[in-house]
Amino acid sequence: MARTDVLRAYRHREEFDVCSDFEFWARIAANHKLATLPEVLVPRRIHAGQLTQEKAARTEGQRLAIYAAQLHLLGVSFTDSDFKRHLLLRSMRKRGFRPDLIYLEWAETWLLRLEAANHRAGCYPEPEFSRLLGHFWLKVWWDAMCNEAWTAWAHFCRSPLCTLAVSHILVSLL
Repeated sequence: MARTDVLRAYRHREEFDVCSDFEFWARIAANHKLATLPEVLVPRRIHAGQLTQEKAARTEGQRLAIYAAQLHLLGVSFTDSDFKRHLLLRSMRKRGFRPDLIYLEWAETWLLRLEAANHRAGCYPEPEFSRLLGHFWLKVWWDAMCNEAWTAWAHFCRSPLCTLAVSHILVSLL
């Protein structure tokens, strides 16, 4: 839900045929506060005839374009490798990816860069943005624990992102 004037100002873009909603709300989020409703209003339909798997490559390409636009708004420079790793933050389990210490160290550096960039640019509301970064840090650490156990635990606890992760957990419990 949104005000009509906001929806009129942010029309759907035809070039994002498989990620139009994601791209639409990403643009709105850069200039307006968003919130999650406490209950699901419309359930998602899942059925055998879905075209999602057929469009997977286009979906990934369009998501990368959306992430690039968001990173540009924040003023964050990135490499192709950063891009691919960034995409993994949301889909490690889905892709069967188990982070190692190299990915854990990259993720910490990357998430801290995003936090600093948002503080400079002021694109996304705080503390929600930082809590989201804490959520991603928690996910990366948790999945790295399978491979690296105590080394990952020590790295997690020493990181400034640990506080953000704990904040995310506390807010989730409320």
